Amino acid sequence: RCAFGQATKETAVFFLDSMHPDVVYSTNEFSEALNFSLGLKTGAGCAVHSHSSSFGNADMDEFGWGLNNVRNIKDTGLRTKLHNLVTTFVEKAALSVGADFTADLKDFIIDKLPPGGHELEKGSSKLNIIPDFKFGLEGDEVCGKVEGGVELTFDAKTVSSKKYYFGPFNLREQAVTRREAKVPGDYISHGEKLDEVLYPGLEVAPGQGPIVRFLRGLAHPVQGAVVGAFGEVSPNMRDVLKYIADRHERRFASFAGVSLRGKGGRFLWDLKRRLTLLSIRGWARLRLARARQIVGHCSRPD
Repeated sequence: RCAFGQATKETAVFFLDSMHPDVVYSTNEFSEALNFSLGLKTGAGCAVHSHSSSFGNADMDEFGWGLNNVRNIKDTGLRTKLHNLVTTFVEKAALSVGADFTADLKDFIIDKLPPGGHELEKGSSKLNIIPDFKFGLEGDEVCGKVEGGVELTFDAKTVSSKKYYFGPFNLREQAVTRREAKVPGDYISHGEKLDEVLYPGLEVAPGQGPIVRFLRGLAHPVQGAVVGAFGEVSPNMRDVLKYIADRHERRFASFAGVSLRGKGGRFLWDLKRRLTLLSIRGWARLRLARARQIVGHCSRPD
C-alpha cells in the first residue's frame, strides 16, 4: 500500500503489468477501485479479472461476492444479522457518550393507523415502516449540516460488492452514496403502498394518503446511513459517527476539566476502524455460509 502511494502513475502501471497474470486476481469493481486509488483512468488494466463462473442467476468470482446475490437459496439470516450488527454498533457508541438515542422505531406510524383495530407488524417492515434509529440533538449540537433542537431519523443499510459497485463515470460516486440517496424515495413508495392497504376506500389524489402526507411533512425526512462492503461509509453515516465523536470529545473535556483538544479525532478514527472490521467480517461470514450451502446443494443426488 505504501509502495503504491509513493509510486508515480507510470511506475504503478509498470509494476502491476509486470506481475504474473495468475497473481493479479481481482473483481472488476476492485480493479476500478485500484485505478481510482492510483489516480488512473477507468479501464487502465492495472488489475485483471482472473476467473468467472456462475451459479443459478448470479455470476461468481474468485472472492465470492456473487454469493451475496444468489436467489432461491435458503436464507441463513446472516444478511439481517449484519444489518443488526451495524445498528447495534451505532446504538452502543451513541449511548456510551450519553446521546439522546432511540433504536428500532416500531411505532413510528402508530398514530397514522385508521380506526378499526388495525395492528402494525412489529417484527416486519412489510406492513409497517420501521426506521432503525433516531437522535435528538441538543440545542448547541450539530450533526452534519443540521443544528440542534431537532430529531434526526435514519435507516441503516449495508451494500455488498457487485457489478457497478463504483460508478462507471464518476468513481467518487460510491455505491454507499447511491444507496443513501435512494432511502427517502423508498420510504415514500413504501408509504404509498401502505396507504393502499390500510385505506382502501379513501378517495385522495395519488400519493396523498395519510401515511405519505406524514412522511412528506417531516421536518427532517428519514435518511439512509450506509456501510459498504469494504467499510466505507456514506455521508450520513459519516456525520453520525462524527456527531458521536464530538460528544465524546465534549464529555472528555468536561470530566477532565480541560479545554477541547481534539480528543474526538482519535475516537472517530477508532469508530471507523471498528465499523470497517465489523462489515468485512460480516460479509465474510455470509459468503462462507452460502458457499457451504451451495456445495451441499450441488453435491446432493437428483
